[in-house]
Amino acid sequence: MLPTSLVRARVRKGRLIPIFASQEDIGLASLMIDELDRAYESRERKGSLLDRVRALEDYNDYRLVRGFYTILERRCVFKHRDSPVHPTMLRMEVFKESSRRGYALTHGERKSIMEEVASRLKVDPSYMEEMMWSDMDENLIIEEFRSISPESLVAEYNIALLQSILLNCTRLECSVSQGVEWKNLLRQAKRLGLMYMLDDSYRYKDEDDDDNNDIPSSVICIIDGPASIFKLTDRYGFAIARLLPTLLRSKGWWMKAWIVRKGMGRGVDAKRLYELKISSKDAMKIDLLLHNSSSSEWDGNRDEDDGYSVYDSSVEERFATLFNQYGTGWRLVREPEPIAVSGQAFIPDFVLEKYGRRIYIEIVGFWTKDYIERKVKKLMQIKSKGMYKDSDMILLVNKELVCSEPIHMEHLSKVARIIAYDGKNIPMKQIIAHLKSIEDEITAEHVSDDILMKGVKAYIKGLNHGRIISIKEMAERFNITYDAALSIITSIVQNGELPNHEMVMNAFLIPRDMLEDIRRKVWMHKRLVDACKVLEAYGVPEEYHTSLLSILGYTVVWKDIDVNNAVIVRKYYEEEDEDGLR
Repeated sequence: MLPTSLVRARVRKGRLIPIFASQEDIGLASLMIDELDRAYESRERKGSLLDRVRALEDYNDYRLVRGFYTILERRCVFKHRDSPVHPTMLRMEVFKESSRRGYALTHGERKSIMEEVASRLKVDPSYMEEMMWSDMDENLIIEEFRSISPESLVAEYNIALLQSILLNCTRLECSVSQGVEWKNLLRQAKRLGLMYMLDDSYRYKDEDDDDNNDIPSSVICIIDGPASIFKLTDRYGFAIARLLPTLLRSKGWWMKAWIVRKGMGRGVDAKRLYELKISSKDAMKIDLLLHNSSSSEWDGNRDEDDGYSVYDSSVEERFATLFNQYGTGWRLVREPEPIAVSGQAFIPDFVLEKYGRRIYIEIVGFWTKDYIERKVKKLMQIKSKGMYKDSDMILLVNKELVCSEPIHMEHLSKVARIIAYDGKNIPMKQIIAHLKSIEDEITAEHVSDDILMKGVKAYIKGLNHGRIISIKEMAERFNITYDAALSIITSIVQNGELPNHEMVMNAFLIPRDMLEDIRRKVWMHKRLVDACKVLEAYGVPEEYHTSLLSILGYTVVWKDIDVNNAVIVRKYYEEEDEDGLR
């Protein structure tokens, strides 16, 4: 962080706007890093370094120069020059001798005292004065300097500036975009002892507020600031400062804070509350350097599992691997955004998304009695308040838990589908079957939806009827199941609303005159590749080429594995013409 006197910010219409270091300040950052490198290489006195740094204040904002130096100084190790006697002992002996003899009023008397003490302590008289004051701050020598890039210095400065401003906040609201990021943020808040709660209705409180569009999630975390408690404590303020880097490392983030500032109103002691808002979108707009890959002393204990690909258990990893191999069409998301339950967070292990439905997956492996009781309580609250509308939940529960906690399992079965697993053997067939039953329910809902039926009819009637209508394309366009799209379009055909179309392989509708054109043009070719080019020109999907040729009365004869040598023959000529010729 930065000293309060070095905080750069301006006020506009009740808002506090930090004055961040920008790309234009990269040159100054580079120059100051070079000064530190040079001072370290030559083991220069700190006082000499400070003189050169102060000279830069004549041409730059002194608060920015001192802010950069404050950060760079934390990366240095200073120590006094090696001496056979500690400087404190040298000064004490010199003052004792001076007290015994009386004040040294001449240079000769002063030199005599120094030589007497040097002889007594067996040190070199010529270095006596230098060693005597070598532990003073301006005389310290740079023993170590961990250099960084100018971009990293600017990023660390901007983070430190925000941290310093947040020391006097009464309330902090923040949000991140992903479940893993939420998990890291809340874990760090808990570790730092911050008082927080979650609110999942914030976005809808003021829909006219354009700033709400910057919030990456429907959930926000509300943290009480150090200025909101009975006694303002630096320790609590430092805890919020240490939370900030975790927030800023997220891919999408947003924060809003209320800051108490002194001396910005009438009178030196006047206090006023200012609002601070900033998000990852703002940072991108102004090309603001905030993310710093290097470690920071205010970073707190960074978790090793901050990487998004790391799983909490081998069971989670195995489930994700197996599920993706099945190709169900359900989108698997690890640790989605949290569900707010009585101000606390519930973050499922996974969520499956398809057709606007969300299926939460929670894996319950190792447990304690308190853990499973809390889990039951949270899930019961979610269910009772209808917090996951258009959603379902599957609990993958360790088989031993099912047997040892029948009462809790009975409660859990009321709020979720329980599927037991044994060790690392996850019953994927049961999970896929459950998802299929959900898809059947979704299909029934889609088919019985009159508004959806009218929308599909209107869309089809607006199409150019000289083209193929793909069932798959219709399903994707209206975000409905394939079976629902097929059922709706089939009913349209059966009702005579598309009299000139024919359903082919339950895959697409094709105009009858187009089908006849295809039949005539295919008849002119004998090679499979040439016939497929005809079908491709009419927009027939490649996966249906051979099936449509079969419907048209052709079969494919393979002479070898080269597709260019394959030919098509009319089925009733096949036995007569073994060479594949008509």
